[in-house]
Amino acid sequence: MTAYHHGNLRAALIQCGLELMERDGIHALTLRAIGEQLGVSRSAAYRHFKDKEALLSAIYEAGADGLHGARVCPFCGRKSEPNS
Repeated sequence: MTAYHHGNLRAALIQCGLELMERDGIHALTLRAIGEQLGVSRSAAYRHFKDKEALLSAIYEAGADGLHGARVCPFCGRKSEPNS
């Protein structure tokens, strides 16, 4: 992921977080690491997400939205029905 330059920082944080997890695993996912990778301050990342759990939730929701209601856990790949 290249450095962030004006635009939708929230979406950039979610995308970068997903890429970081895919490459280095969930334990490497921190708002600090994502901020560094995007070239923004840690406080900029915290303006969009309260903590790592909030970021993980947003990553999950973004994945679910992309599947038109079919939810797939980004960590294990398990699918669930839209209302479960």
